Amino acid sequence: MINETENIKTLLNRFFEGETSNADEQTLYRYFAGDNLPDELAGYKPVFQYFETVLAAEAEAMPSDDKPLARRIVMRRWYVWSGLAAAVLAGVIYLVSYSRTDTFDPYEGSYIVRGGVKITDTRRIRPEIERTYRAAMEQQEAMERLINEATYIDDPADSYRQIVERHNEAFLSNFDDPYARETAKNIIETDFNNF
Repeated sequence: MINETENIKTLLNRFFEGETSNADEQTLYRYFAGDNLPDELAGYKPVFQYFETVLAAEAEAMPSDDKPLARRIVMRRWYVWSGLAAAVLAGVIYLVSYSRTDTFDPYEGSYIVRGGVKITDTRRIRPEIERTYRAAMEQQEAMERLINEATYIDDPADSYRQIVERHNEAFLSNFDDPYARETAKNIIETDFNNF
């Protein structure tokens, strides 16, 4: 069976290259007319049924001196149908692989609370999260500058406290909401006193 399958594969390659004889083609027609085909060759069965019935009838209807022409027509149709099938398959593969709608959202699961209401719509909270992140980064950069300034002063502890207080006041002035400003002030004082 393995030798027969390999022989059929060889004949198939020769068939699609247009190098088979009538006897080779009859062997292929008989083989694909059978029922016990290996999975790897089963897809060719409808093709050879088509060739055997429709195209063979067309070839028989032509005058005998046009037999080479009939073979070219058969092969041309086969190439057209093969090309169309390949194009459809490529299109399906493209659509399946590139039409995914699942995108990564780094803010998924984030929320804010405004007036006691929890807001989870990332389109609404994204600007606030980004603004808070930028403020935190600015705060960190300012603190690093303060630390660098304090290392060059004679009394670093006292100068450091003054610089931090000025910085905290400037930072707290950015809060429009009095409740948020008071909360931030409490957090800063707690952290500063623990420092």
